[in-house]
Amino acid sequence: MSLLILDSSYEIVLLAQKIFDMQFEQDSQMRREYDEYRKRLMLRDILYNLACLNVAIDYDSAEIFNDYALWIYKLIDARMSDIQKNRAKEHMVDHYKYISKALKETTTAADFAVAERFLN
Repeated sequence: MSLLILDSSYEIVLLAQKIFDMQFEQDSQMRREYDEYRKRLMLRDILYNLACLNVAIDYDSAEIFNDYALWIYKLIDARMSDIQKNRAKEHMVDHYKYISKALKETTTAADFAVAERFLN
């Protein structure tokens, strides 16, 4: 069974938008750092993050999600040279907290408990 017991890709897009909105509402510095192009990429990346989390859960493999998160960090570091490493790390840590918070609000307690193992 899938972590995201959502009936359609539309619901996953809504979840991604919720995570995106949470992050930008809470981080005024991020609002200044990201132009419209970066914001569009980030929203798309959230969908990828959710898909990878789902795969990791389906295969019960924290290694899948951890390797993916490390790869994303390296990619951000290489592609967003105007953002310091510590700041990029802060973005990511916060991002996974917002994914967790959004999932807690939108999934069952049992599904959230599974997801939380991978996000912490």
